[in-house]
Amino acid sequence: MIEDGKKVTVSYVGTFKNGVEFDKGEFTFEIGAKQVVPGFENNIKKMKVGEEKTFELAPKDAYGEVDPKMIQEIPKEVIDKIKKPGVNITAGHTLALLGPNGEVFPVLIKAVTETGVVMDMNHPLAGKTLVFKAKVLKVE
Repeated sequence: MIEDGKKVTVSYVGTFKNGVEFDKGEFTFEIGAKQVVPGFENNIKKMKVGEEKTFELAPKDAYGEVDPKMIQEIPKEVIDKIKKPGVNITAGHTLALLGPNGEVFPVLIKAVTETGVVMDMNHPLAGKTLVFKAKVLKVE
């Protein structure tokens, strides 16, 4: 098993259960540093260099379930203050907002009403079962 503190380089392809690809690439992360979702790390920890494996992650082991509290209507007055001039806010589009610590996170516009904008601030992959085909390339 790959131990905490080790740096692991993996290549991967992420798909939904229906086979539609949502991401792919190669990256390095530190085991135990909470840099990836728990289910991904737990599967990688059980692999060896050169090994390739396909595994499925339930939402609880990935980005969590959809939290209804994270879907909120933001009053029109607030939107008008933070919106950049010329930006059109329409349902179905994603906006990048700044979090309290300066981090950028995407929000999905669910609806535009007369009084405000309904935004879904859940992670875009929340509530989804994910399938990863991953290969361990290197362990340091």
